[in-house]
Amino acid sequence: MPKKFTRFFLGLVIITAVIVALAYWLFTGALAQYYIPVYPWLLAFYVMVSAAVHFFHLKAKDADSKKYPRYSIAVNGGKIFLYMLFIVVYIFLERATAVPFLFGFFILYMIYSGYETVMLYKSK
Repeated sequence: MPKKFTRFFLGLVIITAVIVALAYWLFTGALAQYYIPVYPWLLAFYVMVSAAVHFFHLKAKDADSKKYPRYSIAVNGGKIFLYMLFIVVYIFLERATAVPFLFGFFILYMIYSGYETVMLYKSK
């Protein structure tokens, strides 16, 4: 399991570095008016949640196969709940920048969830 998780985490760091470079290029140029200071924190949030979810999926995969579906649904449900909580809290605190935040959140969700799904599929 540590080798699979290490490979996943290395890929996660590479994807995050590419996103940071692309975001820097976009937000210092054409999309400068849409930059909000929460974006770096949003990236850190996604890296932490993705790493934790993948770790728990790998741990559950090594356990009893009958419990894996239940455990997987619980982990994914917790992840979605955490994402929704993050969105709701941000929107209540910062209504003026809600649209750029939601757009960025959705793009990052698609990227990181796609990566998690591909790596989980490859680990089986």
